[in-house]
Amino acid sequence: MKRIWEIAVWFVTTLAIFALIPLIPFVYLIRWIVFGKWYTKAALILVIILAVGGIYAYLEVSSPLGDPQKEYSVIIRPNDDAADLRSRLADSGIATNRRLYNITMKYSRADRNLKPGRYRFKGGLTHFGLALHFKNSSPELSKVTIPEGKTIEEIIPMLVQGIPTDSAKLVSLLKDESFRMSLGIEAPSFEGYLFPETYSFYPYQEPDDVIREMVDMFKGSFTPEMTNQVATLKMSLNEVVTLASMIEAEAADGSERELISSVYHNRLRKGWKMQCDPTVIYALGGLDRPLLRKDLDFDSPFNTYLYYGLPPGPIGAPGLASLKAALFPAETIYFFFVATGDGRHIFTTSLSQHNNAVSKTKRSRRSN
Repeated sequence: MKRIWEIAVWFVTTLAIFALIPLIPFVYLIRWIVFGKWYTKAALILVIILAVGGIYAYLEVSSPLGDPQKEYSVIIRPNDDAADLRSRLADSGIATNRRLYNITMKYSRADRNLKPGRYRFKGGLTHFGLALHFKNSSPELSKVTIPEGKTIEEIIPMLVQGIPTDSAKLVSLLKDESFRMSLGIEAPSFEGYLFPETYSFYPYQEPDDVIREMVDMFKGSFTPEMTNQVATLKMSLNEVVTLASMIEAEAADGSERELISSVYHNRLRKGWKMQCDPTVIYALGGLDRPLLRKDLDFDSPFNTYLYYGLPPGPIGAPGLASLKAALFPAETIYFFFVATGDGRHIFTTSLSQHNNAVSKTKRSRRSN
């Protein structure tokens, strides 16, 4: 029993000695503070401050931002700087340390030439990781698809919703004649010159840049052969685009574009009226009902039942296929066509044949 007690005392004593060893530096530390010289004390205090500051800095630098289980989305607009980005991060729920944020953005050079677009990232990034994300990641752009045949009134909400962009400024610029002329468009309006295509824009891209890119896409669609054909036909570019917009509106079946074009070219050579229903619909501001016979009396320069030749400008945005059809029509002797109701048309050479085709399609529609 005595032996066991001695072993227990030895064990506890040994354990206590080893437990006190780590306290030896603190004993000397206290001794230096109490009995040391002033410069020793100052040096010691400085070391303590630096150590505490270093620990705090490490914890701050390595601390995660946001919820690691959540995905965040931030939009950088054109001309945004690092301060704007920090504000948008705060709006999305990422609270950053201003000084540390500025240091990491500057040190990583992420603050230089921030690329506009939408950025998505998981929470849990450090300040430095966040800076590298905006420096190295490719932003998502806003994709907007403009279908063929759409009018400016239909295109505007597509752009405003898809990009988005400043709707009031967009509308104002589309009505600005001087801006239109600066882009080389010699036409009554931008109608027909905002090329139908799928675009990738920066979120909140300036409206003038949006319009300029769409017009550039229109100009870029013309090959040298197409440009030469405009001169060969002795037509102005606006007349070609106007004719193409009429073809686009009529050609539900894309295979008939050149045939429809041939009818309008034949009528132009004869000096006949175009008698194109979509031009009347455009003059009426669009219709959500079938065109009626009384509508054909609506007085407008776009009413090709009342006025000879082409209307003053396009009635929508023609695609490349319709532009080519307007320039390179099929060689036919057709002067009339009537829709069959299935997207196709019956083409005829004389009025009597046309009237028979109209009667035939009416009977077919009634029977169906």
